Amino acid sequence: MDTQENFLSEYAGQGFDSMTAKEMSSAWLSLVQSNSTAVADQGIEPCQWRNSATGDVYGKEVKVVVLDFTTVWCEKDPVNGRTVARYAPNSIKVEQRLPPKNAANQFPKMFNPQTGNEIQELFMYALALADHPEAGTLLYNPPVGNMKTLKGWNKQMHSQLMADGRHFPIFGYTWKLVCDWVKTTQGRACQLVRVEKENPITKDLFVSSLKPQLELVKGADMIALSAPEETEESAPEEAAVDSSALADMAIE
Repeated sequence: MDTQENFLSEYAGQGFDSMTAKEMSSAWLSLVQSNSTAVADQGIEPCQWRNSATGDVYGKEVKVVVLDFTTVWCEKDPVNGRTVARYAPNSIKVEQRLPPKNAANQFPKMFNPQTGNEIQELFMYALALADHPEAGTLLYNPPVGNMKTLKGWNKQMHSQLMADGRHFPIFGYTWKLVCDWVKTTQGRACQLVRVEKENPITKDLFVSSLKPQLELVKGADMIALSAPEETEESAPEEAAVDSSALADMAIE
């Protein structure tokens, strides 16, 4: 610890008592699509994980620790596919409509009767990056095309047991998220294709990084924190994944 930190150690954290997560901008773990502004403006190679707040890119693989999880209703812009609003499930009135009879997917869809936009029920994760703890907490709201992979990941997280038979906490393990190009009905999109279990977290990582982040997100309303921002990245074709490509998405 340098001289300045020694001098300030007795004042650690002072002044932040009333500054909770909702008073800070949200950072997102996003995927750089071919139509992302980061590609045109910064020349970033598409199909990489990216921190929306810092602009840092992490390549096709990133190691994460899940801090929190919830389910959200996401309202989608019909033109560009971006999320325009998020709601707690069942907190607004929706209309259910059946797809055309010739559609491959015959499940009914939800729509906001006020706007006519589709409502998708999706998962929301609060994550810490195991190799980049300085990045803080990132939100991750994957598209509907990843649902099969995500449910498998959720199942595996919930199945991890400690030596005494009790469940590990959701933040007990590190996981590797792997992205790649996936065929869609409109071409291709970069999506999560595989989740690999890594190792249990270390005590050092928990004490130095995860514990402070857990205290910050504890009791926070993840849906309120995740108001759509310009820094979110998505592709219009995300919701239209070719069903034949889903077989390649797996949990290891």
